[in-house]
Amino acid sequence: MEDTVNLPKVSDKSVKQQLGDITFTHNDVLKLLLNLKPDKSPGPDTVHPRVLNECAHVIARPLFLLYRKSMNDGKISLDWKSGHITLIYK
Repeated sequence: MEDTVNLPKVSDKSVKQQLGDITFTHNDVLKLLLNLKPDKSPGPDTVHPRVLNECAHVIARPLFLLYRKSMNDGKISLDWKSGHITLIYK
């Protein structure tokens, strides 16, 4: 993870409640991948949801390990903070 930033410490911001321990399992990641809608558009990573859905059983474990390491280290990739936002006018 080349482009990483440190998450701010709780004392750096005034918060009403601290974020508790976040727990998730390999099966949670797998379930989310299997529930992706294959007819949706790809995100900023340009990986189509159909590919993620069809490869879910293969990529769920590596993704789980990556997410878990990120949570344990308190660092998150800058790429994970980006997204495509499209305005839809009424």
